[in-house]
Amino acid sequence: MDAVTQYKVLFASPGDLKHERERFPQVIDEINRVWGIMLGFQIVPIMYEYSSGPGASVHSSQSLISKDFGDDYDVFIGAYWQKYGTPTLDALSGTEEEFNNAYKRFCENPSSVQILFYFKETPPASLSEINVEELSKIRAFKTFLEQKNILYWTFTDLPSFEQCIREHLPRRLLEDKVSQNILPQKDIQRQLPEKQISYEINQSIPTEDDIDDSIIETEEFGILDYREIFDSSIASSISCLQNISSQTHSFTQLIKKATRQLNRENSKLTPSTKNVRAICLSVVAGSNKLSDNYETEIPTYFENFRIAVETMVKIQTLYSEKDEISTDLDSIYSLSDSINESKKAIIEFRTVIADSTCLIKEQKKANKRLLQNFDNYIKVCDASLELINQLIISIS
Repeated sequence: MDAVTQYKVLFASPGDLKHERERFPQVIDEINRVWGIMLGFQIVPIMYEYSSGPGASVHSSQSLISKDFGDDYDVFIGAYWQKYGTPTLDALSGTEEEFNNAYKRFCENPSSVQILFYFKETPPASLSEINVEELSKIRAFKTFLEQKNILYWTFTDLPSFEQCIREHLPRRLLEDKVSQNILPQKDIQRQLPEKQISYEINQSIPTEDDIDDSIIETEEFGILDYREIFDSSIASSISCLQNISSQTHSFTQLIKKATRQLNRENSKLTPSTKNVRAICLSVVAGSNKLSDNYETEIPTYFENFRIAVETMVKIQTLYSEKDEISTDLDSIYSLSDSINESKKAIIEFRTVIADSTCLIKEQKKANKRLLQNFDNYIKVCDASLELINQLIISIS
């Protein structure tokens, strides 16, 4: 029997990613059952919930947890959403400290550990959940990763998080098996998904000062600075919504054209199956292109929307009278109108796609992906509108 390679994977995140933490071991089990059996490896998840326990430490409770985790794991996976986490003696949060430990190992020996980092790009359920200080730390940490050429990934909900882990983790482990000559290079090319990510990490470790400096810079903004950020973010959010509407309209025109072509073909005494397939494939290509656009525009929209909301919350804390910020309502109402119009159009078009007849398997797959993007977009719109309503109430 061939030897089974065991990999340890540490998952670190604050507590607001509760559902992702609950699902992580189950996704690992799925990967073990599919990839592990096929390629001869087993993944052991390392998490606070399962890999640590009560105890005393002369330094800090986080140092006890880190000691329980050990430093022989093969992959570090980190994630942030709305909370940065509880500060420790050595870092601004436990997640940051665990990242620092992994990063230090990488800097000392790049082959000792791989690092995957994710950010959840989904609006909170309530305006009261927005903590400007926490989000400032997260943005500063994200900026730090960018400056150090660490490529991170984003997800929007639990299914997309699971998909990220299913796609990215096996890729990194397969690369490790190739580097050890356990798996031939030709096999990894055959097994890997099409989308690839590369990590280039410079030889330096984030310190508390690195994060604090970025936060201090943000806190030194004046009202005019915040207003400019707010106006720019609102404009960018509306631009994303307009792009989505324009791209969706282009696809509807493609469908109408394909429908006319199919009707002409079917009116013939002997319709050509080759021609019918070609027409269907053109629709599939358009559908996949639209999904690509949604998967680009939705995170961009939300990032700008979130900045706008955070900035307005900050502006409210700087003004002594609510009347002084009532003029900002016009921009907020304009964004709300754009969201409602876009959402209504997508709901109607979603019904058309859901009720359409798929003539080839590629069309079924493309439609399923597109419907998922529609649903995700509608959820983002609903969450955005709820936050806007709360924001309007707080301003009024």
